[in-house]
Amino acid sequence: MSCLLQVKKIHIPQRENPIVNRLNKTRVEKFPDLYKEKEDYLRNIRKQDTESQRKKVSYRNVFVALSWNYWLTWLLRLVAKRGSKGCQRA
Repeated sequence: MSCLLQVKKIHIPQRENPIVNRLNKTRVEKFPDLYKEKEDYLRNIRKQDTESQRKKVSYRNVFVALSWNYWLTWLLRLVAKRGSKGCQRA
């Protein structure tokens, strides 16, 4: 099986050097290491996830500590109020 492609050819009477020169000046050739870039990207995502998890845990610990202090203070105040009224023993 053969496939025939139609190619359209145009004739340029004269080469336009200023345009070609400008294109050549802005040309940048890169040979990226895609595997390394992917690994770096995934490493940064994992790092951000672990930092967010640490923040969540630290906020949870602060909340537990604050709620513990709140209830402990409330209990001590309650005991102090009852103690200040004075329980008389018979």
